Amino acid sequence: MYHYFSTKLKENILASLRNFIEAVFLKVYSVEKQVSINPMEYNDITCAIKYIKSIGKLKFLRQFHDYVQISVSHYNVGEENSERLMLKYYEFLIKIKKFLKQTYNINVLHNLNKFPINKETASKEYYEKISEKILQSKLNNLKIRFDKRFYIKKIKPFFVKDKIFYEVTFVEANFGKNKFDGMIAFTDFEILKNYSVKFSFCNSSIEIIGKTMPILIINKWEVSIKPWAIKNFASILGKEIKLTTNSKEYWKIMQFLTKTGFDFLDIINLEYNYYEKYKDEILKNVKKDEIKIFKILDYCFNFVEK
Repeated sequence: MYHYFSTKLKENILASLRNFIEAVFLKVYSVEKQVSINPMEYNDITCAIKYIKSIGKLKFLRQFHDYVQISVSHYNVGEENSERLMLKYYEFLIKIKKFLKQTYNINVLHNLNKFPINKETASKEYYEKISEKILQSKLNNLKIRFDKRFYIKKIKPFFVKDKIFYEVTFVEANFGKNKFDGMIAFTDFEILKNYSVKFSFCNSSIEIIGKTMPILIINKWEVSIKPWAIKNFASILGKEIKLTTNSKEYWKIMQFLTKTGFDFLDIINLEYNYYEKYKDEILKNVKKDEIKIFKILDYCFNFVEK
């Protein structure tokens, strides 16, 4: 009987998530745009969704909304799926809780930490000790040093006291290296995994089961797409461009991707006004003959629009 009600509860939670997320959308939209909204008005919800999609730091809200629409609207959520989806959504719920508290001083999801995330005691202790080291590393005035580029193979979130941390598996972005020689590091940065990135590391260690275990902590990161990757994409579209990492446009775009969490697909899927807004911001003080990447993005944007 308990199992039945537990399953039904999870299914009910999943069915209500979209309304919850859209209520957050409407709150943000009404405050930022200083407009009155009607939660029952479809047009207000549509405008709020478009606005949220234009804000990089709120990308998690858009992602959560997309996931929920797929999982709840398009098929029935059974016992096994509801369990898996709730674990997947737990990360998003923590982000919403933190965002509403910090931005609007609104407290929600008071008992979120009671959600049963099944973990072995040893695993729980392991991740708790790693999270402590990550937080300690932020207090140290460590030198930031970027060297090599890396590709992300996998990012696994873990949760400690309503905080989100990540276990990152990555390889050197060098085709001469064995692609199976993956390394693991830990961080509380949400890293964009679509493109090659640069990391700054610091070494640490934890005591576990009576032994000292070395760990690697990512204390800084940035998007760093190889110029030839952009050139190759341009050539697929029949375009030829010359591009170097010394280009001011290249540097500003990499900074924009790092700061906002947007990828190129997010950018070309923006509404026209938002696309032009970000384009103007990025290309400010960039010489006309340096504009290479946005010529490709403009082509893609117009193609998608048509």
